[in-house]
Amino acid sequence: MGRAIAVRMREAGAQVVVVDKNPDTARILKELGPADAAVVVADLSEPHVHTDILARCAEPFGVPTILVNDAGIYPNVALLDATPEFFDMVYATNLRGLALMSIAFSRQLLAAAGTGSIVNIASV
Repeated sequence: MGRAIAVRMREAGAQVVVVDKNPDTARILKELGPADAAVVVADLSEPHVHTDILARCAEPFGVPTILVNDAGIYPNVALLDATPEFFDMVYATNLRGLALMSIAFSRQLLAAAGTGSIVNIASV
């Protein structure tokens, strides 16, 4: 979903920064085209990276005005094999990462006296 959103936003003329913990994400740039796209490799589940991620996103294009929270994981694990650590990992990315990214984005916009939008996406 995230890749399709990034491609569509780029087609609409947006400058796009893709954030992914997978260092192979550079191939997304090829799909987006050569201009107005960048990749930041980071793990949104880490508790203190969100402000740094946004600073790195601002380097190529300035303060972002749209945040699309589409990061989500849910590894295929049988219920009886699920552990507290498994749920902590999923929660850290899917909920805490989304919330902390939204807070950091909102603070950055307020500091820049700008306006913007946050789009949160969830799926099963």
